[in-house]
Amino acid sequence: MTSAVIPISTASANTNKVTPVHTASNWRANDQKTVDNNMRSQGIDSINDLSNYNVVWGDTLKTIANHSAADKAAADKAAADKAAADKAAADKAAAKKAAAKKAAAKKAAAKKAAAKKA
Repeated sequence: MTSAVIPISTASANTNKVTPVHTASNWRANDQKTVDNNMRSQGIDSINDLSNYNVVWGDTLKTIANHSAADKAAADKAAADKAAADKAAADKAAAKKAAAKKAAAKKAAAKKAAAKKA
């Protein structure tokens, strides 16, 4: 049974040749010095700084969540306002239609009474 190798590859723009960068056989974990250098290059001097970064990131996520909740509340209110306006418009249209129907019936009854009288 052979082990699977999933390479991270680079490809040249000039050819179709693909050159693997890392394979299972040449990959190795970063040593402490490399990790420290990578952290310093990102402005993280210690685990405490990393923890502070995580606190700031957590606060940012909370702020985003709060904004999302406020946006949802505003959207819900707008939807409720629109539903209320649509219902009011439908009620007004129904009342207008009923009034027109009543007026037409009254006019027809008056016409019928006039015809009967004549």
